[in-house]
Amino acid sequence: MRAERELLRVMLHDRRYVELVAERLGSASFRDQAYRTIFTELVALGPEATIGEIAGAFDEETIEVLEELLGEAGGLDRANEIVDGSVNAMASRDLDARLHAIDREMPLAAAEEKDDLIREKEQLLRQMQALGRGRFKSFRASTS
Repeated sequence: MRAERELLRVMLHDRRYVELVAERLGSASFRDQAYRTIFTELVALGPEATIGEIAGAFDEETIEVLEELLGEAGGLDRANEIVDGSVNAMASRDLDARLHAIDREMPLAAAEEKDDLIREKEQLLRQMQALGRGRFKSFRASTS
């Protein structure tokens, strides 16, 4: 959740990241409901939206989270690093979840399906490597 929090904090303080992040992540990448709600509104309304516009339909809990994020300005001189690290961490988390799902599907899959799952897994592993996340479990490419 730290990656979600830090990413949103930077996006709220420095709106030039809104569209850049929206190109790489969707609202489903946010597991925390309040963070997902804030991200969704921020992206939908765009970088020019006021805080009042963004918070317009929020419940009390989400408004409190928004206020906390706006109240923390530390580290913004490293915004690029925070955004890159947070986006990569969240993207890796999503890829890792799919890799685990493939591991669960593999024993039940027919031979042809296993081949497709192996190809997908190889592609996901390449994507994780591209994100700089080299610590993941390997797998056997056997279809037996």
